[in-house]
Amino acid sequence: MDTPQARRNAPQAHDSVAAWFEPLLSERLSQAGFGTLRQLVRRINDAGMTWWYPVRGIGVRRAERVVQWLHEQQESTGMEVSLPAHGRRHAP
Repeated sequence: MDTPQARRNAPQAHDSVAAWFEPLLSERLSQAGFGTLRQLVRRINDAGMTWWYPVRGIGVRRAERVVQWLHEQQESTGMEVSLPAHGRRHAP
């Protein structure tokens, strides 16, 4: 059940990545310009499979885990994580 307490403890779009990821990863995400979950999701949705390239020290597996975690948090953050298969999405 989605109680007020559960919502307070659930990830929100405006939260810092430091609140939800290990210190080294959150530092590297922040250095790359993705300091909040909102900024990170926007990057993923815009860049697609290569979203993680500007993040020093992150590889495919860690990038996949980040995307999976964000996908699992879509309800609480209110942000859809849609990973385009071929880089940037194109307007229809």
